[in-house]
Formats: sequence, structure tokens, C-alpha cells
Amino acid sequence: MPVAIQVPNHNADDPRCVIKEPPPPTLGDAGKEGEPSQAIAQSALPPDVARERILARMKSSADPYANAVAVWLDVNGDDDALRLSERVRQLAAMAASTRDPRLYSLALRTCWRRTDHECESLSARRWAELDPGNAMPWMMMLDEATRREDVSGMQEALFHVTKSERLAERDMAPLQPIVDAASGDAESLLAARSMSMDAIGISAAQVGPIGFMACKRATPADANVWQQCVAMVDLLEHRSDSLLARMIGAAIDKTLTGNAEPGQQVVALMNQKMSLDLAASTGCEDLRAKLAFLRRMAIDGEVSASQSLGP
Repeated sequence: MPVAIQVPNHNADDPRCVIKEPPPPTLGDAGKEGEPSQAIAQSALPPDVARERILARMKSSADPYANAVAVWLDVNGDDDALRLSERVRQLAAMAASTRDPRLYSLALRTCWRRTDHECESLSARRWAELDPGNAMPWMMMLDEATRREDVSGMQEALFHVTKSERLAERDMAPLQPIVDAASGDAESLLAARSMSMDAIGISAAQVGPIGFMACKRATPADANVWQQCVAMVDLLEHRSDSLLARMIGAAIDKTLTGNAEPGQQVVALMNQKMSLDLAASTGCEDLRAKLAFLRRMAIDGEVSASQSLGP
């Protein structure tokens, strides 16, 4: 079980921890395809000193992944080309010597489709070696083979995707070191919340593979492709760690079979998560609980964490 941040009781009613935001929208028709809006409104940012304190703790952590997330946050928050290139280089260098699939995938997702020289040493195949049974790196290889019109590469990647145990995007993983680096004072809690929202936004904006979309055109007439697409839908719907992946699987399922029930189930789970209202807080205790939920998403995945909320 994740360890919640310990906040002194006298901070429980600290007005600085109160964040008032509009309630998040619920999702509409479960049968509609497309990506649901999950935008989270931002409150006024806490003092920069609290953010810098969290970054400093991450950079000095004994956990290389925490070090990498600190660099990653800086990469995406810097518009100076030279500084950005240097931080991408740092991230790629850290990934080159790691055996941690979280760190490697963080760097690879940042480098993917970039032309930086520093990124040339990273590959989805290496991620697959570090993370056996995960379909995500093979989905990236499927996309790359499709771009090159490499039929044998596409067949190899699709075979591994359909035989994979799970689809772990790891896009929420950076939340753990951010939450772990926060202390119990109100400013630190607010900074951790703000940085977590930043991390979620950065991950969502990073380019991801879209090879699964080919299955929307599959028909039973091509039995081999149909069977592979049915297997991919099963992977997305039942063994992926993100709600978006499950929604995509449900949308493809509806296209292939007309079955709208999986989509309705995912929408119910998404609304369940949205009911937690991560955009607002009634006080420090509530903010601590929501940071603990974000930490659980980082470790167990968005789907598992949302299921833990109950109906």
C-alpha cells in the first residue's frame, strides 16, 4: 500500500490548502467514440520556493528515477533551445545506463519523434527488453514499421502486441517521486499538487503510438488480421493501465462487434475517478488524500486506482 504524506493535524484547516474549482464534467454518451475531456483547472500557483524545494529533493534522491523525473519536468518547462537540448541529453544519458523500465520509458517517450542527436541511442526494442510482457514498446515499433512501410516489422510488432500480458504506458509513474518529495506544510502540498497536474498534462501531450487504429478497418473477411485485432481489443479493454487505452479498446470493440457495453463500463469508471475532483480541495487533509490517490495511480496505474474508489 502507498504511504500517505504525513501532515500535522494543526494544518488540517489551513485555508491555504483550500482550492475552489468548478466541478469536473461527467462523461456523456458511453457509446460515443473519441477522447473524453479530462482537463483539470489550475488554481494560483504556490510560491516558486516550494516547487524548487521539491525539485531539489528529487534531484538529490538516491532513486535515479526521481532524478530523471526532475530533469524531465525541466525539459518540458523550458523554452530555451540550448537548455532544453542539454536536459534532453541528460535524460537520454540516464536512460542509456538504466535497467528501470520507468526511467527508460520516460526518456524514450520524451525523445520519440524528436531529431535530437542525444535521442538516437534509445529505442522501443530496448524498452521491450527491459519490460518483457508489456505491449507498449511493441505498439511504438508497430507505428515505426508502419511509417517505413516495413511489412515484416509490422507483422513482428503486431504478433508481440497480441501476445503481451499487459499494456503499461507508465504515463502516471512520474507522480510518485513528486508526491514523495513533498513535506507536510501547506505550500509544499500545494506545490506537489500543481507539479502533479503539470506532469499529467505533459504526459498527455507527449506523442503516443496510434497503430491500434488500423483495427477500426478490420473485417472478418481477413481472418488473420481480424483475430489479431480481437486480441488487441482484449488487451486494451482488460489489461491496460490507463482509462484512455480502455476507452479506445471499447471504441474499437463497438466498431468491430457493435457491443457498446465495454464503453459504458469505462465511462462509469472515468466518472468514478472524476467524482474525486482532483481540481479542488477542502483543506490539507483532503489535499493529502488526493495526493495519496495520485501516488497510487503512479504505482498501480490509473485503472486500478480508480477501481479502488468503489461505486
